[in-house]
Parts: sequence; C-alpha cells; structure tokens
Amino acid sequence: MVIGYWNLFVSCFLVIGYFVLFRILMMKTLVLGIGNTIRGDDSIGIHLARRLREILPSRFAIKELSTAGLDFMEAVSGYRKVFLIDAIHTSQGIAGQVYRLGLEDFAYPSCLSSTHALNLKQVLELGRKLKEEEMPEEIEILAIEAPHLDEFSQDLSPQLAAQFDKIVETVRSQIELGSNK
Repeated sequence: MVIGYWNLFVSCFLVIGYFVLFRILMMKTLVLGIGNTIRGDDSIGIHLARRLREILPSRFAIKELSTAGLDFMEAVSGYRKVFLIDAIHTSQGIAGQVYRLGLEDFAYPSCLSSTHALNLKQVLELGRKLKEEEMPEEIEILAIEAPHLDEFSQDLSPQLAAQFDKIVETVRSQIELGSNK
C-alpha cells in the first residue's frame, strides 16, 4: 500500500515539475534574428542576433532563422514574448533606421494561395490552432531600414556596416525597454 502511494506521489511530482518547467520556459523572451546571410543587407537580423547574444542578459534566448513559414512557428514555440529582428525597405527610409512595429502594422491578404507562402500572421494563426498554449502572447518587430536587400554578398552594405554598433545599441535598448512591459 505504501509503494502505491509513493508511485502516485512521484507521478504527481513529475507532472507538476513538468508544468512548472514549461511555465518557466514560457516566461523567457526570445530574440529572433531573421535574414539570409548571402543577400547582403537582408542578413542584418542574423548579424544583430549574433552580437546581441554577446551582450544581452541570459533571460533572453537568442536564435537565428534563415527560413520562413512553419520553421518560424517552431522557432517561437514555447516563448511568452518574441522580438523579431529583420530587414525592411521603405520608400522614404534612411539606412540603419530602426522601426518598432507590431503585426497590426502589416497588411496581409486574407486568403491562402499556397502553403509555401504563408505570411507571419497566417503562421501564427495556424500555430495557435495547433498548439495554442505554446505560442507567444506578444510579438514585436524591430525592422532595420536596409538599402540593398537583393545583392548577393556575405557583407552588409557600407551604409549599414558603418552604423552597425549604433544599430546594435538601439535594438538592445528597444528589447530591454520592451521586455519590461
């Protein structure tokens, strides 16, 4: 009889432990650098993630992602808050300018034309349907104005390279400010 209670106690302890561990992981904030390292300025998110890994406190998980779609859903799964760092090109932008955006700042088509072209909003909606409890509650986008997104190069353009340390500091402060909300 004592062994039966002991097994029940251990089983309950393991279930509770798993739940607590899951909640602790969900409290962690993810910084996700996105880009393609052979497309010049498109790689700014990856470069920033690598530098931020050296300077941000350990309460931040830092990952890099060079693909889109369902890989994104897996990358953000299990985090409460996510900061996406990516390149953007606007008509009036100044190279190196950092924009703080939300999902609502982007216009997305409402219909799905292909599973190969899922946009960010569609991926998150799918993730919430498949595994709601693991999807982030908040996503902030830190978009860096990049003048040359389609050039094949492993280096940033001279405009971004010259400002890289300033961009790192701006992004770092935005992340730390945003994580205290």
